[in-house]
Amino acid sequence: MRTTRLNSLTSTTEGPPHAALLILNYDVTDPDVLAAYRAVAGPLLTGQCGAVRWVTTDNTVDLGEGTPVGSHTVVHEFPTIDAARDAYYSTAYQAVIADRFAGTIPRTAFIVPCGPSPE
Repeated sequence: MRTTRLNSLTSTTEGPPHAALLILNYDVTDPDVLAAYRAVAGPLLTGQCGAVRWVTTDNTVDLGEGTPVGSHTVVHEFPTIDAARDAYYSTAYQAVIADRFAGTIPRTAFIVPCGPSPE
């Protein structure tokens, strides 16, 4: 059994490492600032930080449960929960995250374990 600490939450899993999704959701307030952020953050997260793949949309569908979601959603898949957390908290990503905050109204950011890591 392996226990992984994600901020103040603890998740326990058994077996091999699990792949994980880093999900960011926001409303855009300044498209030019967001475009500049994406030009740096996209390659950073998929290159240096190890995301396996990613998808983004500016047409998120809100199903009406809880607090409304933002219009934009970005999903990065990482090989492990630790890799996703480490990418988000990396010095390199933290150096550009203020640019995302400057061009958006952040709604949520979280990591979802999604099954055994692909081998």
